[in-house]
Formats: sequence, C-alpha cells, structure tokens
Amino acid sequence: ILEKEQTAYSYVFAEIDPVSGAVSQYNVEDFADKGESMGNNVFAGIYAKDGELYALGFECVSVAGATPDAESTYGYDMFDFVAPKSNLAEATKKVKSVIEGIVTYYRIHSAAQFADGSIVLNALGYYNATEGDKKNGNFAGSLKTLSFDGDTFSDWTLVPEAIGMAASGSSAVFSSVADAGITYSAFTDSSAGVDNVTVADPNAPVEYYNLQGIRVAEPSTGVYIRRQGDKVSKVLVK
Repeated sequence: ILEKEQTAYSYVFAEIDPVSGAVSQYNVEDFADKGESMGNNVFAGIYAKDGELYALGFECVSVAGATPDAESTYGYDMFDFVAPKSNLAEATKKVKSVIEGIVTYYRIHSAAQFADGSIVLNALGYYNATEGDKKNGNFAGSLKTLSFDGDTFSDWTLVPEAIGMAASGSSAVFSSVADAGITYSAFTDSSAGVDNVTVADPNAPVEYYNLQGIRVAEPSTGVYIRRQGDKVSKVLVK
C-alpha cells in the first residue's frame, strides 16, 4: 500500500504490477503551493520513448510577492517530467514557455504519440498582458500545434492549428476548423504513405515536411511528406 498525506500539489509516478498490484518503484513530485486548487496544475499526457518516461502538462506561474488572485491571472507554463523507466526516482522537471507577443501557448488540449515515438500536441493561447480589451489571463482565441522531442517544443506545421488529435499504431488523425466545418486529416507512418488529407488550393507551391511534421525548405537524403494543394504523398529523396 502506497500512502502519502493528501495535498493539492503532489503527483505520484508509480510502477505497479497489473496482476498483484504491487508497487515496485515510485516517486513523488511536488508543485509549489500558489494558493490555487489542484485543477490549475494539470497532467495532459504520459508517454514512453527510448527507455524514458515523459509526463506533459501545464501549471500556474508563481509570481514573487503576488496574491493568489494575482497569480491565477498572471499566466501558466507547460512542463515535462522526464525519468528513466527503470528509475523513476531520477525524474527531473523542465518548464517551457511558448510565447508570441502578448499570447502564451500553454494549456495542452490534446496530444498523441506516433509509432516512431514522436509526440505532437496542441496548446491553447492566453494573453500574458493587458492591452486594450485584451485582458491578462483571458483566452486569446488561438491555438498552436507543437511537436515535442523529449526536450523542446517546436512548431508542427503540417497541421498548424489542429483542434484535436489521436494516434493508434502507425496512424494519426488530426481535426481542424475549415469554412465548411471540421476537416479531418489522416496520416500513416507506414510505406502506404499519407491518406485522406483535405487541403485547399491544388495550385499551391510544393512543400516538404519530415516525418515529425516539421517543414523542410531544402530536403536532403531521406523520406519526406510532399504536399501540393490537395495532393499529398510520401517521397524518398536520394
């Protein structure tokens, strides 16, 4: 039995035998008490890659000397805990910021992991300052799709404003808002290529992306996703 005094700011990573229920290892990670409820420190997804465990989420930013009310409207950051699966006690925490002007992207709405281990997520944007009718802490009405390599967040430009995503095996599906409603784009990492992608303007310039969805200006040797208007295919560059 694993017991810990209940607090609003602690998370427990544990390895549990699914048959016996025995806990073979665990680690407790504490958040600083910022006068807020546990609902403001949120895990959005846990993923395994290359022998390590990644736990992604977002938390309230601490402001030295600020009141709890001021802290709750100041802003948030994304974070990730990284730990070897064989030794959860070695977990380390990294805090990230994705800031564009007065908008900070942090509230992870959904996330998915591809078969190759790469992680893609979308984050909602909130104002980090007050400017006219734009109030600090309010939703900015924007979102951004990001890739996560285990250390850094980068723009994922293949579906830059996905409102939802999911993955299973070698397939991943993204939803985005279009003039006619919701558009769904389905991708596969297998040799079958890319399927069922809805794209506008068939006469658009040719664009290349790597398998992590990052746009490549000049593709070198390797496998890439080629997009031109409504034509999408996987190509091998030699």
